[in-house]
Amino acid sequence: MIFICGIAGIIPLSNEITKEQILEITKIFALENITRGRDATGIASWDVEKGDILICKQAEDAKEFVSNLKVDHIWGPTIVHNRAKTRGEPEDPENNHPMFGKKYCIIHNGTVHSMKNIDDYLYKGQCDTEVLLSYIETYGIKEAIPKIDGSAAFAIMSPDDKMFYLYKHTSPLVVAYYPGKAFAFCSTEFALKKITDILGVEKVWGIFKNYTTEDLVEGQLFSMNMKTFDTTIEQIEVSNKPIYNYYNK
Repeated sequence: MIFICGIAGIIPLSNEITKEQILEITKIFALENITRGRDATGIASWDVEKGDILICKQAEDAKEFVSNLKVDHIWGPTIVHNRAKTRGEPEDPENNHPMFGKKYCIIHNGTVHSMKNIDDYLYKGQCDTEVLLSYIETYGIKEAIPKIDGSAAFAIMSPDDKMFYLYKHTSPLVVAYYPGKAFAFCSTEFALKKITDILGVEKVWGIFKNYTTEDLVEGQLFSMNMKTFDTTIEQIEVSNKPIYNYYNK
């Protein structure tokens, strides 16, 4: 079974977390997820107060990408994407992540199969993730999720209402809370444990159980208010089942 692409992100919960630390963590996430996607790498960093999001992405693997990443590229909470291409050539930046529509900035791990393009939506590239984004932009996150045909673990920044979202459907997504410091997520658990020294914490707490990271349960939508850091979790199921690719090792 092949899971393509890798996603990760860090949300500081304290002013003690510096941009330099966020940059270091961002590089770790990109490098730890490199085997999940080498066709393109990108980040989006969010100035929550101003509502601005800076997107940096290149058609190159994480080693090349992070070598040019600087603290000036970090504005606040930051999400990271390692792309393994499906539809849409990486040489066209519109096919790479993060993607920003009119309302939402998204990174996605998974594949969308037979979701039809929405009439009157202006598509910029050919990547299947943009089709997913178009449904979210048109119908809203909660209404779009049941319409997913394929697999999806995604993270969304919503600057208009200052909300952050995570959703898991089949593709892996591990979350972690670092007491009083930060909230983070990644496609792989090891990267989340690797950043504890940077954050100055000894233990990683899951959002469901103590002293552990936790894979989001299938169909869970995690929401965080970026003003108060209040969180909610609700169950939204996808009716369509993803198609897996099997191969011989």
